[in-house]
Amino acid sequence: MGTLTLAIEALAVLPGRIAIARHQAQLGYSALEVTIAGTLRDVSDLARPVGVLMLLVLAGALFVRHARAMRVLLPALAVLAVLVWFTSAAAAEFKVQRGVDATWFDVQIATHASTPGGTFIGFLKCRRHYVPALLISSAVAALVLVARRRARSWPMENQLAVLGGFAGATTLGWLLALAPLDPHVRVFRTVSDRHIVGEPFVNLFSSFGRSQENVRLGMRGLIETTTFAPAPEGAAIVGLPAAAGSIRCSSHPFARSFVEDGAEPPREGANGHRPLAPEAARVLRLLDRISAELYEGRALPIDVWQVMLESFRGDDVHALEPTAPRDVAPFMNGLYEAAARGDGTVIAVRNMWQAGARTSQGLSAYLCGLGTMPYGLSVARDFGSIPLRCLPDLLADAKLEGSFWYGGNPSFDDMDPFLRRHGIAEVTGAMQLPRDAPIGQEGVTDRAVYAHAADRVLASAPEHARYTLVMSASNHIPYMRPDDVTPEVEARAAALRSSPSFIGSNDDAARVRTFAYADHALGELVDRLRPRHDRTIFVLGADHSTGDPFTWRNPSRNVEAAHARIPFAILLPEPLVANAARPDALRALVRELDAALDGHAWSQNDVPLFVLTLLSHAPGMRALPPERRWHTLGGERTSPYWRAPADAHAIGIDAVANFYGVDDDARSLLPAEKASFVRDASEITTSCPSLRPVAAALSTFLRGHVARCNDRDAIQAER
Repeated sequence: MGTLTLAIEALAVLPGRIAIARHQAQLGYSALEVTIAGTLRDVSDLARPVGVLMLLVLAGALFVRHARAMRVLLPALAVLAVLVWFTSAAAAEFKVQRGVDATWFDVQIATHASTPGGTFIGFLKCRRHYVPALLISSAVAALVLVARRRARSWPMENQLAVLGGFAGATTLGWLLALAPLDPHVRVFRTVSDRHIVGEPFVNLFSSFGRSQENVRLGMRGLIETTTFAPAPEGAAIVGLPAAAGSIRCSSHPFARSFVEDGAEPPREGANGHRPLAPEAARVLRLLDRISAELYEGRALPIDVWQVMLESFRGDDVHALEPTAPRDVAPFMNGLYEAAARGDGTVIAVRNMWQAGARTSQGLSAYLCGLGTMPYGLSVARDFGSIPLRCLPDLLADAKLEGSFWYGGNPSFDDMDPFLRRHGIAEVTGAMQLPRDAPIGQEGVTDRAVYAHAADRVLASAPEHARYTLVMSASNHIPYMRPDDVTPEVEARAAALRSSPSFIGSNDDAARVRTFAYADHALGELVDRLRPRHDRTIFVLGADHSTGDPFTWRNPSRNVEAAHARIPFAILLPEPLVANAARPDALRALVRELDAALDGHAWSQNDVPLFVLTLLSHAPGMRALPPERRWHTLGGERTSPYWRAPADAHAIGIDAVANFYGVDDDARSLLPAEKASFVRDASEITTSCPSLRPVAAALSTFLRGHVARCNDRDAIQAER
């Protein structure tokens, strides 16, 4: 019976392990080795808890009425197989997408998503899960039937012998992945590599539920209560000044000055300031000059639209990765082509690197310049209430009316309270949109959300400047077909799936459709706002890349770039440029800026300073008094306080949760470190050591300035 239980455990986890192994094969690992190693690991991890549970069931059946023992045990094993398969498959999909195992904290976050149940069911509908599951379920059913037929001949009268044999087999299964196996055999080395193989059941259920410190205390509480070694370099890694030793509630320890004529002057009490690298200083200087040209002699204010594109991977954009077909994203590719032609209307960054692996971290990067955090931390989700002066705060001070639009639940990842605290008063999600709106993954589709947001702005008073932040969702895993996908997009996606360059599966074909849909919806939004093109700036970029299997044939793929490079562009519509006081001068500056950006790596964390500098000559911004001309934006190349490990030109967390550092040629400079959630303080000392100083700086800030200066009240007084 013990052997039968172990066999069913192995079969139940096998589909999930096959899915992980096929994905790891794209990264150079042996699929067979990863499958064997992962199955051994899971059987070892499951042997004890499952063995104890089944031992109790078996003992109860034997001592009550041993003739019926198998009638009880076999159905229990069947139920167990289904539960183990479901958990294993969901955990496998999480690892494919995120590069790390899910923890109970991830489960807690997922319950607040727009459609958590639909997302998990969508995962299991993927062919990479259900096809192996159908085959394995047939094997499990056959095994159970054989066991039932042969059970009558098994000696069950000696209860102690039966239970002892079961316990012995369970112990053997537990030792399966723990025995000191030969390290010269590669599969045994793979078993011991927990980053490759993972431990989904240990990470999910070890210290189950609220006994995990990250769940009980929250990530902020965990960081705040952990004692770190002094790390004065921590703030500099995210582009913030190193605070002076004493706490002064009259000034923020992370305060930075506005850029003036392309340079950021140091602030009193802030340590670590040094001149920017020439290429960064040139970019900021050109943004400042473009701002001056845009606002000179203007009668109407300028609106800003910022669109975050869900999982819009650079590896699928032809302008960034030529092996990807242009038709996957014709609108985004068109922006890059306009910049290459020198139209003077598009600021296109070809070498933009993501800050974090999740949308919440992308939001933190785009708004606060602080998207690169250790341990899966997010400023927006985990530290949303602490006093930081981010881009929306500055825009609100400059009299831009802020709004946020999202097709799902805005309270997911605590976005709603974070945005409201930072000056965005109008927050619209699925509950505020029409009940009959078309549905896609995570809620109302991109096209419908964009249409309602555009109509709202088009109907607004012309004398008011507006900042509209929109977050797309339709290109989210598991890539459900949007209700309002157009026939043209369907036909284009079908043609792409039939092209010789497509190397994906049917599961990947669904992502091609939603990717093309997201690009089409973006182009439609820009076109819908044409009546306000003479007064609108579009800031367009992906929230992060994705760990999904690679879709397009590319024998020389740069895997790090595929997992971390994202598209980013700022569109200045032709009517806006044409109505400038000196349109030719403005076009020339945009062309010069595109040339300055090319050839260098830039971070998503630099974007808020890009936007702030581009708006620096707006009347509301120029009217800010000196005591309000400060911010706490992080950043990388654009920050005079930034210090990168190994002299990297951009750092961040890639789509599979590796902390990375690259140079201008997209070469990796740092050994891979996993930046996954930690469950308790003991894991902080071993996880992602390169970013541990950042956590130390946050802990000092929380226990010092935040605790003593009454959070945001002190900031309000200074503002």
